[in-house]
Amino acid sequence: EQGQEGLARLNNMVSSWQIQYGTVNAIERQVFDMMADIGGPDNPYSVGLGGDIDMPRPNILSGAGLLLNPGTDNPVEIPRAVITDDGYQSIQIKTLANTLFTVVYYNPTYPLGSLYLWPVPNTSVNQIALYRLQQLAQFTSPTASYDFPEGADEAVEYNLAKRLLDVYSVDPQRKANVLDLAKSSLAIYKRSNTVLEEQPCDPIFTPNSLNGG
Repeated sequence: EQGQEGLARLNNMVSSWQIQYGTVNAIERQVFDMMADIGGPDNPYSVGLGGDIDMPRPNILSGAGLLLNPGTDNPVEIPRAVITDDGYQSIQIKTLANTLFTVVYYNPTYPLGSLYLWPVPNTSVNQIALYRLQQLAQFTSPTASYDFPEGADEAVEYNLAKRLLDVYSVDPQRKANVLDLAKSSLAIYKRSNTVLEEQPCDPIFTPNSLNGG
């Protein structure tokens, strides 16, 4: 009974980490076949385990691409922008069809997310590449073995202990030590997941624009 309670609290903690900044340890790229005339406002791709795009349901997408010539030795991936809610709402003809889509809109509906492509592809010869944040997965058993990225094991141990402090009688000094280690280990783990990002720059400030080029 205690093990099952600990497992439930552990998975609640992991679930909260999945939507926190800094707990992402990797970006995963996955490629999926496309279906003709799917991805419009009335028939988006379902995203999640068992959906049209069968992968763990992401909270956000970090990137997307259109893959041309799939199955060949040199497929070409064309980056596609992942637009915001406002960006998709501003599209006036959402049912516009074309052989190639130019933007991707993802709505993290539950239990399956919804993926929209614009223009809506009217062919299935290409593929779509999606980049999602790879979080720690849910735990299935108290006795199973798991692989952790560096720093995650200590963060999981002490932050789970923190969540169990109120359930069991704990010596005050030991409680203080656990709280301190939970805070520091999670901070270290989050710092280790900091990544370099491209810094956007308004074209008006580039040298060519200033010289009239």
